Amino acid sequence: YKTLKYMYIAPINMPAYLIGRGVANFLVGSISVMITIVIGVLFLHVSIDPAIINWPLFLVSLLIGVVMLAILGLSLAGVSLLIVHNVWFIGDAVGGALFLFSGAIFPLEILPSWLRPVGYALPVTYWLELLRRSLVGHIAEAFPTFQSLTNLQLIGILIGLAFAFGVLSFFLFRRCFFLCFLRESSASPSSTTASSSTSSSPEDTVSRSANPGTRPPPPPPPEAPRCFRRARARISRLRSSFP
Repeated sequence: YKTLKYMYIAPINMPAYLIGRGVANFLVGSISVMITIVIGVLFLHVSIDPAIINWPLFLVSLLIGVVMLAILGLSLAGVSLLIVHNVWFIGDAVGGALFLFSGAIFPLEILPSWLRPVGYALPVTYWLELLRRSLVGHIAEAFPTFQSLTNLQLIGILIGLAFAFGVLSFFLFRRCFFLCFLRESSASPSSTTASSSTSSSPEDTVSRSANPGTRPPPPPPPEAPRCFRRARARISRLRSSFP
């Protein structure tokens, strides 16, 4: 909705605002997951016994997975900055691709051989395998994709892929943000003030003394509000940080 530039120049704490939006969406997603689990236990007779859950593996996998999803979201946010309209379809398209290639619904062996490397390159694939092993270990045996890998090996692969995607997402978001900044700067009208309106040259002084009825130049504009001064400082830092 083209509100990013207005939020950026507003007198708010941008990291706190983004963290608040992220926490709100995280809570909504967590409630959806809990409702899905309750429906599966009550109506589909999914056997989840809290006594047999591997809680250390579950908590470690959940923590790494949340960080990994935040990293992937950073890259999607960078791409969304370059799309003016209909950015909502990016999340749906990525979510559908992850359902197909991460083994969330069916094992990767069902996919054609030329599509399996896509699933092996996604960190979500290893995250879901760790969650299956920690929650329902007997059901995870029906997914033979990673039977030869131990839990520690899966955690190591997940951390390595998350780090690789993190570096890629950082540079991608940085470049997309810079391109979006250039586009918004070129699209916004430039408000320049002529130097003659704020300062008087010797010729103007002579002409005004010769013509006493001439209107004096307007006074200089008042000092910009604090939020705009802060925005100019942010823009200066942005321009100096990008090549």
